[in-house]
Amino acid sequence: MNLIDILTAEKGINKDVLLETIKHALQTAYRKKVGKDVDVDIVVDEKTGAYRVFAVKNVVDDGCEELGENDIVYRDALKYDSKAEVGGTISIDVTPKDFGRMAVLNAKQVIEQKLKEAERDSLYEEFAAKQDEIIIGTVQRVEMKPDPLGGKPKKTVYVNLDKTDCAMYEKDQVAGEVYKSNMKIPVYVYKVEKTTKGPRIFVSHSHPNLVVRLLEREVPELADGSIVIKSITREAGARTKIAVFSRLENVDAVGTCIGTKGMRISAVMKELKNEKIDVIEWNKDMKQFIANALMPAKVKNVIADEEGKRAVAIVPDNELSVAIGKEGINVRLASKLTGMKIDIKTVSDLKKMEQDHIGIDSLVKPSKKETVEPDETDVLDDIMREFEAVITDSSDNADRKSKPGVDWDEDA
Repeated sequence: MNLIDILTAEKGINKDVLLETIKHALQTAYRKKVGKDVDVDIVVDEKTGAYRVFAVKNVVDDGCEELGENDIVYRDALKYDSKAEVGGTISIDVTPKDFGRMAVLNAKQVIEQKLKEAERDSLYEEFAAKQDEIIIGTVQRVEMKPDPLGGKPKKTVYVNLDKTDCAMYEKDQVAGEVYKSNMKIPVYVYKVEKTTKGPRIFVSHSHPNLVVRLLEREVPELADGSIVIKSITREAGARTKIAVFSRLENVDAVGTCIGTKGMRISAVMKELKNEKIDVIEWNKDMKQFIANALMPAKVKNVIADEEGKRAVAIVPDNELSVAIGKEGINVRLASKLTGMKIDIKTVSDLKKMEQDHIGIDSLVKPSKKETVEPDETDVLDDIMREFEAVITDSSDNADRKSKPGVDWDEDA
C-alpha cells in the first residue's frame, strides 16, 4: 500500500484506478494458474494490502446435467453458503498460496501496461485542461529537417513541458527568433489530441492568443470581463494590434491595458522580446474604428464602404509613412483588425482628385475591370432568365407572325 501511495504521487494516477489495475492483474494471474477462464473476484484490503481471490459461481438445480465452468449445483453451494438459492450466485474463497513464476510475470506485464495507459490518460486530461492557456516551456533542441519536395529545410523546435515533450513547427515559431537549448519561452497550447502513444500537444509561440493570455495576467479587468478584446491580429516578432472595449462607462479600456507609465503593456512586450503592441479602442462606427486602428498615424477622414469591405483613410502628407508603417505592416494589420481593405491617401492626393473632378466616393467603389466570380446560384438564375426570355420572345414572334400586316424575318 505504501508503494501504491508512492506511485499515485509520482505518476499522478488516481489511487482507485491503480487498485483496479492490480485487481485485474491478479484475476489474469489466477486464470493463468488454473488454466481456465473462470469468473473470479478480487478483494483488496486498502489498509493492509491483503488480498483474497473469490470464485463466483452460478447456483443451478441439482438435476442439471451439463455444468458450465462457473456453475455449481444447489446441494454443493449450501456447503459454502447456507443462504444460497437456485438462480443466484455465491463466492468461494480460492486464494492460492502462490501464483507461480509465469503467472506473476504475466501479472507484472498487465500492471505495467495498465500503468502506462493510466499515465497517458492522466497526462491527456492534465493538458486538455490547459488548452487555450500559456505554459512556460524549456527548449530541448532544435532540428533542421529536409523538405521532401526539395525546398528549404524545415526547422522544428522541441519544447519540454515538465512532464512531456512536444514539437513546435515553423508556423508556430516567431520568424527570425533564435531558439537555444534550455531557453525558457511562454507557449500557447492551442490543441491537445489523444493518441495511443500518449497526448499530442500543439503549442505556439506566434499565436495571437499568446498575447491575449499574457495581457490577461497583467490586466485583471480583462480577466474579470470588465474589458473585452474585440479583435486582435499579430505578425509575431514584429507587431500586434489589439482592439479593446470597456463594458463600464468609467473605465478607460486603452489606458487600463497600457497601465501607469506603460507598465502593464511593457511587461507583456518584455515577454515577447520587445515586440510592439498597439492597444486601440474598438468602436461600432467603422470609420472611427479604422481611424483608431491606423494609430499612431493621425487620420483626418475615412471613407468606407462597409458592404464592399473597402475603405480609404485620408492622412496629412507627413503622416503617410507612419500610416503605412515599415514594409506596410501598420496598414496591413489595421486591415486585418477591422476586416476592411484599407487604402491610404494624403491630403495632396485628395486635392489633385478635386482638380481632376474625380469624386471621392469613387475610391471605395470597385472599378468596371474588377469582376466578381458569381456563385452557382447566380449562374443558374442567369440561365433561367435567359431561357425565359427566349421562350417569351419565341411566343411573341409566333403571335406576330400569325397577325396580318406584321413584317416577319424568317432568318431572325
